[in-house]
Amino acid sequence: MHKSKPKPNPHRMLRMSGAAAYYERETGERPHVSTLHRYASRGLCNVKLKTQYVLGCRRTTPEWIDEFIAGVTAAKNGNAPETAKVAGTERQRKAEQELAAAGI
Repeated sequence: MHKSKPKPNPHRMLRMSGAAAYYERETGERPHVSTLHRYASRGLCNVKLKTQYVLGCRRTTPEWIDEFIAGVTAAKNGNAPETAKVAGTERQRKAEQELAAAGI
């Protein structure tokens, strides 16, 4: 009988190379490590992959990867994630203040 690998601890910190392996187990496709760094720095669909800098390496957790996948899926389906809604509201408020200050 073939034993399946147990899922990793959702709170265990993974290097980006380990995160790519986890991502592959979840989706069937392995992203390049630089893709994960880009998801952490720039995001995708206004959703950023959460990371922490630990012992000289940027790391993430399986839980944060799952949250990222869910957030991007929601954004692609037309349901903006909360972070995008908050950021949009903040930008709108700032723009309205600038227009009011300019008398427009």
